[in-house]
Amino acid sequence: MKRNNFEYGLESIRKREGLSERYEVEAKSFSNCTTPITSLKSIEVEVDFFVKGESVELIGYVNSKAKTLCSRCGKEIDISMKGEFENSYTGNDLIDIKPLIEEAITLSEPMKSICSPECSGGHIEKMDFKRFKIEEGENYAKSKEKTHKVKKR
Repeated sequence: MKRNNFEYGLESIRKREGLSERYEVEAKSFSNCTTPITSLKSIEVEVDFFVKGESVELIGYVNSKAKTLCSRCGKEIDISMKGEFENSYTGNDLIDIKPLIEEAITLSEPMKSICSPECSGGHIEKMDFKRFKIEEGENYAKSKEKTHKVKKR
């Protein structure tokens, strides 16, 4: 069974002297956490609450699987992402850890993914970069189709 409620009662956790859970969550509930070229396929969350004096400490882990595009050749590939989060709480409030899970997923997505270390980015080699003409002393690139303004460094 997949979970879609991420609220925990601190009072209940204190009475039990802690809590540990591991569960799967609906990937579509977190689709806003990744770039448009990455789609989440599965997410597993593990949370451990520890009571330490007046506070409740949370340590959590997120393991997810996703599909994305190779940064070199554009081929669709499967990736695994791992993230973690932690927080400390006082009082007996009801807490929602969904924002912590969202942040862990966002931070675990690689900036670039490649299908293999040997990938040469075949499609990039075939691109026609000759259509762009940089003129000396100018701060713009001219293309046969359009003129693109470029900021000076």
